[in-house]
Amino acid sequence: MSGWDFLGEGVELAFELIVDLLDRSDKKDQQNAPPPPAPRAPPEDCA
Repeated sequence: MSGWDFLGEGVELAFELIVDLLDRSDKKDQQNAPPPPAPRAPPEDCA
């Protein structure tokens, strides 16, 4: 096994780890995020 094979495998593992962490933080943000603001009525409805 050459050094390049080892490096490529390490990069692949690191990439998977980063994607996993991003996925988890996204889910955490969705759980803790406040509900989206209600859509505003168009101006003609308010007049």
